[in-house]
Amino acid sequence: MSSLPDIRLDGVTYGVARFDGPWALSIPATRNSYFCMIRRGDAWFEPSVGRPQRIHVTEGAVITIPRGQAHLWRSSPDVSRPQQVQFYPLAMPGTVGPAGPRTSELFVGIAPLDAGPPITHLTDALPPHLHIPAAEHGVLAHLNALIALIEYEISNRDSLIDAQAVLRRLSEVVAIDCARFALTRTERAMPSWLAGMHDPCMTQALSLLHARPEYSWNVGSLARQLGLSRSAFAERFKSVVGEGPMHYLARIRMQYAAAEIRCGRRSLHEIATVLGYQSEAAFSRAFSQHVGVSPGRFRKTAQSGRSTGVEASSAPVS
Repeated sequence: MSSLPDIRLDGVTYGVARFDGPWALSIPATRNSYFCMIRRGDAWFEPSVGRPQRIHVTEGAVITIPRGQAHLWRSSPDVSRPQQVQFYPLAMPGTVGPAGPRTSELFVGIAPLDAGPPITHLTDALPPHLHIPAAEHGVLAHLNALIALIEYEISNRDSLIDAQAVLRRLSEVVAIDCARFALTRTERAMPSWLAGMHDPCMTQALSLLHARPEYSWNVGSLARQLGLSRSAFAERFKSVVGEGPMHYLARIRMQYAAAEIRCGRRSLHEIATVLGYQSEAAFSRAFSQHVGVSPGRFRKTAQSGRSTGVEASSAPVS
């Protein structure tokens, strides 16, 4: 059984976006990942990355923009009038009023990409946008059930124990559902851990690394597990996944470390020991190299509760 890397989402904002009558909206590039489900009406989605295209998104369908690329929404292909989005955060009960006869409604989830390595490891492997059409009844039924639970937790967060932790886990399952769907649509020629899930041999290697990132793996021990020579395994892994197995192992270790640092349950020395580093200094060097800041600075930033905000403004549509 294949294993996805550890996915941890913090700081996700949920809300409802509404438009009335003919409308068009331009979203600039941001440091956010977007999940959009059409809950009422339909719309046309135009990505800014890749070949020019217009995707008709019908009621019940989903569009995700994992890396915050600029994109357009229109009520129909010929509409060019920009409109400010009415965004109603679900955290503010009673703000979403009744819809009109021409209202289009989107359920929106916005996750800050600055939350740390676990989210960027996922989003970097996904295509620039992902369309889950209304015909995909199975995955959409599951997503609808998750959204209902998310809305319940937000509406009752003041009376429920640890609602924020439950919301985080529900958000992670939404992300996993989208990754599962993407796995069936990803081009095999695009190197990434997601593309590696198409290769049974690489799936086994990735599952070993994801399940036991703390183990003292090396290229030789992984190759033996797969029945390959050391050189054949290393070459195949880099060709399919896009990086060497030891570099990949270091990255997923840093995902675990970043999540533990944000939680604040363990000291840096304890995290280094759990991940198999010989010293806190060795761990700090590896963390700084892969994350771009020292573990201490990362912890201070996490503890300060710095918010990246929601950047979603409209601009003229051409």
